[in-house]
Amino acid sequence: MATDMKSNSAANRGTAPISSRSPDADDDHLLGDRGLAHAISDLHLRASSERRVGDAVAVYCRWLSGAPEVADSTKVAYTRDVLDFADFMEDAGRALLVDVETTDIDLWKHSMSAHEGSTIRRKLTALSEFFRWAVQMRLVGSNPVAQVKRPKKQRKIPPYVTPAHYEMLDGVCRTPQERAVLGCMCLAGCRRQEVIDLRISNLDLEGGWLKVVGKGGHEREVPVCERLDGLLRSHLQARGLAPVDALLFVDASGKQLPQRVINRVFTRWCAQSGLTAYGYTPHAARHGFATVLEGAGFTMSEIMKVMGHQDPKTALQYIHGNRRTLQEKMAACNVFSSNQTPAGVQAGTEEPRDALRDEIADLRSEISSLSSALRGALRLGEQPT
Repeated sequence: MATDMKSNSAANRGTAPISSRSPDADDDHLLGDRGLAHAISDLHLRASSERRVGDAVAVYCRWLSGAPEVADSTKVAYTRDVLDFADFMEDAGRALLVDVETTDIDLWKHSMSAHEGSTIRRKLTALSEFFRWAVQMRLVGSNPVAQVKRPKKQRKIPPYVTPAHYEMLDGVCRTPQERAVLGCMCLAGCRRQEVIDLRISNLDLEGGWLKVVGKGGHEREVPVCERLDGLLRSHLQARGLAPVDALLFVDASGKQLPQRVINRVFTRWCAQSGLTAYGYTPHAARHGFATVLEGAGFTMSEIMKVMGHQDPKTALQYIHGNRRTLQEKMAACNVFSSNQTPAGVQAGTEEPRDALRDEIADLRSEISSLSSALRGALRLGEQPT
């Protein structure tokens, strides 16, 4: 059941853990699901020798599915991960929740050695979130994942769409909607799911703003540049009349665009523009947007606000200095120049340098003479009268 998915953990995003808020009976979605409340009560009533990992995982997944602050993609990934662990423990003959130890987690991690480090980290984070929840629900006493060593992150420079490559991608778009979707990613830094969730009511083209609902339901306002304004207006004109609360982008049947459609269309754009070798994904457009902001002089706080980041460390992962700009700045920096001339010295002549050397030699000679004279005076002063 394990799948090789890209890391989507709360730790990698730099956000708070999803179970940092205690899932007690005051949770709105728990109160709305009496079956979930009864299932949690049933787990509490069971003796520890009767609480199976699979049963606790099933209740947790039910709780997770109704948590409004958790992104849908995170729910899907975490659900698969914890169910995979439950199957692993069942196959190992250690199906009771109380039996789970750090060594079991290590064995599970070892069984995933064929996966990438980012996938293993996400799976361990998902399992840790489950046990955090179990501790808060007083089903276990501690989190056995806390002592498990995570694979080290590989510090690779992620691909990011450059302005020149954006123009190439834009040139192969087939419809006004495709161009507007690409524009929202490259010119507004929208995540894939944020593009899918956009509604017409999110647009304030007269004021020049786009309201984006990000992860955990957090809202942010992104300034709309002139280029994106034109793309969105062209899309709305081609689409025709629609309710204000309608989705901004829909498929041929008028339904919400699935993520797989965004992925497939983006792959086509890259193939038709000859950019497949760059390994671009929809998220690479967001990286490119942040890099453009940094190059345009936006401060870190401004970039964080536009991107919807809470932690500067997360924002820094999206900023990749323009290589040409870095080369130009290095070329203009005299500190590393091989033919740098000291201040006060004219290029092409050694006369001032030689004069300084002679002056230093004269000072040394004078100091030596004074030292000899002082030693002689001291010797005379020591003789008896």
